[in-house]
Amino acid sequence: MKSIVESGRRLAEVLDTLRWVLERLRKYEEKYGMSTEEFIKAWKNGMLKEPEDPEVLSDFLNWEADYEMLQKTLKVAKNIIQSF
Repeated sequence: MKSIVESGRRLAEVLDTLRWVLERLRKYEEKYGMSTEEFIKAWKNGMLKEPEDPEVLSDFLNWEADYEMLQKTLKVAKNIIQSF
């Protein structure tokens, strides 16, 4: 069993990752004028065409990956908190 100090350190690391990914998501939201939730729904349902511009396509793929990272990071944070 991990000590509370080890769990606290791990939680601090996870929260740093969470701050980082949220900042990246905020930048995409500002750049493209929609929330991450709106983007993910439209992107996964095919409501957004695959962009021809390679920079925009790269942004969309990274936005999707960052959203997935957010979901995983939140799950890890929740598990750590529940272990206290």
